[in-house]
Amino acid sequence: MNILQPAKSSRFVPSAVVFLGLLILGSSIIYAWLALDTAYRLQLRSALDQNRYAAEICARLIDDQWNDLQSVLTQLETRSTLGTDLSKRDFESVRREIQYSVDLVPALEFAAVYQTDGTLLYAYPSTNMVPKNASKSLWFQKLRTANHFALGTTQQIQSQNGEIRDLASAAARIVANGKCEGYLLTYYRFGELDRWLADLGLSEAMLYILDTHGRIIDCSRRADRNIKFVGYPSFELAMAKKSGSRTSDRWYQGQTTDIGYSYVKSPGWAVVIARSELQARAPTKSLLLRLTMLGFLAVAVLGLGTLTLLQQYRAQNQIARALAAQNEALIQSERLKTDFLANVSHDLRTPLAAVQISVSSMIDPDVTWEQDTFRENLRMAEEGLDQISSRVRNLLEMSRLEAHMWKLNLQVSDLTDIAGAALEQMRTLIGTRPILLTFPDTPLFVECDPVQIETVIVNILENALKYSTPDTPINLSGSIDTTTGAAILHVRDFGPGVPADETEQIFEKFYRSCTAGTVGGTGLGLAICKSIILAHGGAIGVHNWASPDGIPGGAEFWITLPAYNLSTE
Repeated sequence: MNILQPAKSSRFVPSAVVFLGLLILGSSIIYAWLALDTAYRLQLRSALDQNRYAAEICARLIDDQWNDLQSVLTQLETRSTLGTDLSKRDFESVRREIQYSVDLVPALEFAAVYQTDGTLLYAYPSTNMVPKNASKSLWFQKLRTANHFALGTTQQIQSQNGEIRDLASAAARIVANGKCEGYLLTYYRFGELDRWLADLGLSEAMLYILDTHGRIIDCSRRADRNIKFVGYPSFELAMAKKSGSRTSDRWYQGQTTDIGYSYVKSPGWAVVIARSELQARAPTKSLLLRLTMLGFLAVAVLGLGTLTLLQQYRAQNQIARALAAQNEALIQSERLKTDFLANVSHDLRTPLAAVQISVSSMIDPDVTWEQDTFRENLRMAEEGLDQISSRVRNLLEMSRLEAHMWKLNLQVSDLTDIAGAALEQMRTLIGTRPILLTFPDTPLFVECDPVQIETVIVNILENALKYSTPDTPINLSGSIDTTTGAAILHVRDFGPGVPADETEQIFEKFYRSCTAGTVGGTGLGLAICKSIILAHGGAIGVHNWASPDGIPGGAEFWITLPAYNLSTE
């Protein structure tokens, strides 16, 4: 029982293994989903951070260039020769100074000198886009009322190649000896914005430089100049002197757009960089795809691993069960062999003792036996020898069967004659016991080994005699099954019958029924019968009879053998 205990408890293990497999698989799916979600969030964060960093860098570049412009204007303002030249009306010297300044600073697109009344004196390069009189311009009004630079306004200026640009304007007073001699107006371009974006790896982005009113000062080539930035959160946040990034669903042509923004300190402008979601996340799309494939691969590998684990467990469990069953069978066999040896010892010792007593008493010279008493002693010795012969015969038969040392001597025989020979062999054991015979008038021809079939009938009759009371008859009958054409032999007793759960086990070696009680035996007789009958291509079995009132009516053993049809010869 201890050996079978693990097998009983192991029936709960498959559920645990399945649960563990499902837990691993579910955890893997959740992990893959979280990994993909994290990868998506990192992809979004990377795109937004890239836009923010790019906006901050562009803002610093613009701020640096604006500071450079302020330095240039400061130098021009404080140059005494320019103010002196204006005061002396030396316009040729003024022209040279202006040309020198514009050519010296690449970011200066244009410079012009106005007189104190706002009349244009000289412009370089020459263009028709600047007013001839700036007295009504905002920058002119600011410079007349305050002693500072006028910064941050925008103008559309046509360059020498005919391209119209939105440029930032900056103006300053031209002073000599503390007196304002005129005004200097410059237009400033912010370099190649598309080159900035290319250097930052954002060639597909749109870069905007906006003034305090949300007007576009300059933008990259891909940018849409028709966008109105007033009211946009990115512009409002930048004007609040903040830098950051965000995602918008209503930015450009209904596309989801990643936006970066930053504030330009010196002029107080805003820088906005915008990229469509597809463009912003394209660089990390392949990485996300790889992570996705890796996640599914990990789930697949774990799923296969779980299935493999289940299969290995089932295989190991089957092996363990087989080993447990084999172990139990070996223990059972060992127990049966032990019982068998004990039974054989008892079965041989009892008749041997009877024979020894009978023979010893008969050969005692001091005892005179009457004829009837002498015959009774001889009869008892004969019965003991028959029992010993039966036990030894079964042992020899089983040894020969297991060693495959016997061969069937097949011949056409009458099953009725074989049954009669078996009854004659058991005459002494049967004694006065009534035997009821039922056989047809015609022979029951079968092709068999008559000696072996006789052994089968003897063992079954001996079994019936042992398990029924001496005053009950034994029914022995033979017939032909018209359905299968087989010859059938029945042996019925009126004993306690065979328990329903033992109808198969009683044909196993060394097995003895729980109803045996004190009845002797080795547990080999029925096993020998089964081996012989199966070797003839027949069948053997047992069932119980019951009377109409439910009282057990004994056991009936039956054997079938293929009938031999003489007409086929």
